[in-house]
Amino acid sequence: MRSKTIATLAATAATLLALSGCAAGTAPSGTDSAAKPKLALVHGNLSDPFQINWVCGAKAEAKKLGVELQAYTTPTTDNQAQLQAMSTAVLQKPDGLILDPFNVAQFATQVKGLMQQGIPVISWNTLQPSTQWKVVQSNTDGDLFTKQFIDAVGTEPGTVAVLANTAGNPAEDKRWKPLVAALTKANPDIKVAPVQYDNSNVSQGTSIAAGMISAYPDLRLIVAVSGPETTAATAAVEAAKKTGTVKVWGYNATPANIEALQRGTVVALGAEPSATWGAKEVQLITEYLASHTDKKPVEQDPNIELLPMKIVTKANLHDAATEPYVLKSSCSE
Repeated sequence: MRSKTIATLAATAATLLALSGCAAGTAPSGTDSAAKPKLALVHGNLSDPFQINWVCGAKAEAKKLGVELQAYTTPTTDNQAQLQAMSTAVLQKPDGLILDPFNVAQFATQVKGLMQQGIPVISWNTLQPSTQWKVVQSNTDGDLFTKQFIDAVGTEPGTVAVLANTAGNPAEDKRWKPLVAALTKANPDIKVAPVQYDNSNVSQGTSIAAGMISAYPDLRLIVAVSGPETTAATAAVEAAKKTGTVKVWGYNATPANIEALQRGTVVALGAEPSATWGAKEVQLITEYLASHTDKKPVEQDPNIELLPMKIVTKANLHDAATEPYVLKSSCSE
């Protein structure tokens, strides 16, 4: 399992080279390329297939619409690396910016300045303070899936652990907190271990999950709130030969996580259509630019654009409706 994880990370690193710094979108024949909107996309953690599919979807939509899209990507969630990517993107003077930050407090001031210059900024999270034009999110609110969650994991007593990406991430909190609350309401004897964070680092997450298994002999469930955390929890459970004893409820239908679902280590995956997400961001910002050519300061749109999430199980994995939620390893697949 460990060698497979390393191989997967190597493959995604190669994909990052193909995605990072590449422009997408070709002007139709006879069209003045100077008139095309120029978009910048700042995106991190391109070692994760979920993020790769996001950028693939954005690039495909830019090509379809005939707009320029330059991607400024980083392989991890490192704040400094994302700051450098953002600075490089701003220097290129884009007409619009797609910003997908892991630290929601990091770019609020820069974004406010861009918005005052008439440059719309779209984000996957509400910045703190909120300065972006618009937010696009998948509807991962755990309140919507409590029944499916309890049906999948059961209500037997024991300890439940949570492996998350970063502290203070409101989108992630909405995923797991309602689920765990519903579980402890169904059985007050269920104990909840302190949430732990791995910064989307699979190796670190695997060590943390292994520590959970060791620390809590009655551990029966790990809620892994994103793709890398699901891969990490799976590796730890299988290494400890606890498949079936310690269940994993995970997120993001990456190739590795789909395999874990088929093996039975993962009982279900909350799957988000990341390629659709990237495409939607490009579509919305292109539409805005087409209807706002005066470069006046951009007014915030308080309405969040929500995309549906799907719970993927063994039973519906091969359904046609599930296909858009199953992630690929590269744009060429």
